Amino acid sequence: MTLAFITLLLLLLISLFYIFRLKRSIVELTKYLEHIIQDKKLKKIFFHRKGFNYDTILTIKKIEDRIENLKVRLEKKEKLLEKLFYSVPIPLAFFTKDGKLEFKNYSFEKLFGDISNLDDLKNLLRKESFYEITRETADKIEKRNTEIEWKNRFYSVNLDIVRFEQRESYLISFLDITELKKTQIIKAEFTSNVSHELKTPLTVIKGFIETLEKELPEDKLYMIKTIKRHIDRLQNLVSDILMLDMVESEKNIIFESFDLNVTVQTAISLLEKEAKEKNIEIIFKNEVDLTVNGDSFLILQALINILTNAIKYTPVGGNITLKIGKNDGKIFFFCKDTGIGIPSQHLPRIFERFYVVDKSRSRQMGGTGLGLSIVKHIIELHKGNITVNSEPGKGTEFIIELPVM
Repeated sequence: MTLAFITLLLLLLISLFYIFRLKRSIVELTKYLEHIIQDKKLKKIFFHRKGFNYDTILTIKKIEDRIENLKVRLEKKEKLLEKLFYSVPIPLAFFTKDGKLEFKNYSFEKLFGDISNLDDLKNLLRKESFYEITRETADKIEKRNTEIEWKNRFYSVNLDIVRFEQRESYLISFLDITELKKTQIIKAEFTSNVSHELKTPLTVIKGFIETLEKELPEDKLYMIKTIKRHIDRLQNLVSDILMLDMVESEKNIIFESFDLNVTVQTAISLLEKEAKEKNIEIIFKNEVDLTVNGDSFLILQALINILTNAIKYTPVGGNITLKIGKNDGKIFFFCKDTGIGIPSQHLPRIFERFYVVDKSRSRQMGGTGLGLSIVKHIIELHKGNITVNSEPGKGTEFIIELPVM
């Protein structure tokens, strides 16, 4: 009885000893892991070489050393990246979503001085276009762009929304495009001057050709008609170049309120003769009276260009449907024809200057390749947008979207 009791007591003591050792090991391990989680280094870790957690702590320590090594390498790369950003010749800066400055490079400091937040930069620049790209928008546009003039230099300003660890930042960069702008100005001035110089001699030549047309015998008239057709093409080209120059340079642009219905009706009446010659019916659907703020002459020119294209490329007996409406605070103009359509590979480029889908057909019809480019410039001048939907053999639809100003 006594021996059994002593044996039981010894077993109990041994169990308690091992339980104490195990508890101490767990406490040590927990303490060690907590310091790792808190990113702290323990000056000295006490653990028994023969303890239960010896191998576990050893493994964890190796992992910790590995993490520490990776942290050192990551910090070096971060510093290198920061140096690279800082030395980039393009001024750039990161701002938090609430406008606090996170980082700016040397070029940015040199250009704008001591800026601490986005509001400081806005107040310094005082540019409406810059306010526009930095304002919060519901559609969360990932990339925004504008051009500004600052200290007699021109800059292309880009804003990118950068997302990292469920946090959004604004990356704003300023690309100096002064030399490019100067080149564009010189090119535009040259084109404008040449076009103006060509206008008078072409008018004189056409006048003399029309005089000769009355005097030449019938068998020679085909030559005069050929010359007249090419002079007409040159005159159209000169007129389109001058129109494009006026829109791009924003010369004599007058914004005022006007009735869009009246403008559409005017465009229809000006092209009514061409439509009747091809027996094309123009259907105008007006849902609502709309007053637009803009340059009525330029908007009329844009509508004429679109309607002219629709008439040119719609076969005899077809129809063109025009429609204006208002939706979600925006004004829309639709032009849908039953013409030959445009192949999908050409759609991304039809608003480029001098780009034509069918060059031989365009020449026969007197096209210059500038009509849709002019339309796009006019609509962008009015802060609007133009899109096109088309399918060969099923017609083309142009959609102009204008903001309510």
